[in-house]
Amino acid sequence: MKKMVTLLIAGAAVVSASFAQTNTVSSANIVGYSRIDLPDAGQYVIGSCNFETGETNTLLSIFGTNQLSQSGALAGCDRVVLYDPTSQMYQAWAQYTDGVFYKANDNNEWNLGISGNPVIPTGSSFFIASGSYSNKIYVSGNVVLTETNNVSIVPGYQLLAYPFSSDVSLQGTGFFTSGASANGALAGCDKVIIFDTATQRYQTYAIYTDGIWYKANNNDEWNLGIPASNNIALSQGFFYEAKSALNWVETNNYSQLIK
Repeated sequence: MKKMVTLLIAGAAVVSASFAQTNTVSSANIVGYSRIDLPDAGQYVIGSCNFETGETNTLLSIFGTNQLSQSGALAGCDRVVLYDPTSQMYQAWAQYTDGVFYKANDNNEWNLGISGNPVIPTGSSFFIASGSYSNKIYVSGNVVLTETNNVSIVPGYQLLAYPFSSDVSLQGTGFFTSGASANGALAGCDKVIIFDTATQRYQTYAIYTDGIWYKANNNDEWNLGIPASNNIALSQGFFYEAKSALNWVETNNYSQLIK
């Protein structure tokens, strides 16, 4: 018999019938879902899918064919924006009224009709830019039950997500033990940049030589030594700024509890 756990953010209630029709999960594994609230038109949120939606997570397996706003005109579409850490470039995708994803960095690219269904690797996140109205997106799948996950981080910026199906405190992540650059000087530290929905602003944290993350929007704040106390929520993505390449290793904290 299939187990179900409800993993929620932003006060999610139930998954709609239309969502269930296009995102059916059939597995003996534990299944969960979460909700991403899209802001008003023209704004964006950094989201993630912390579940296994198939052999690999792709745009279609995460979003299905009827959740995102679709239109013949790019301005009316919700856009999912992926970040390629190798090229350090963005690629936007939007769904036409046929439910197929097309490249959509601008109107010229959109009109070329270049379709695709790119993979969203474990531990990665994405922007969702609202189209003509605010929206609610549900993501679901099998809860990640592997004992450890490894995420390759390149020098520069990268859009990341916690690679398991739960919240995690920033201080509880494995960046430091995985070799993140820690320094007494702010300029020499790896940084995590998280969008604070309460203030509608980004908050930057940097890692000191003691392995603790501190607030670090600027040098004055860094010098105050204010430890981070926030969680990275389920379905929340964030930027990571790495000084050098590292293999981010995370251990599953809940797998033994739900097997």
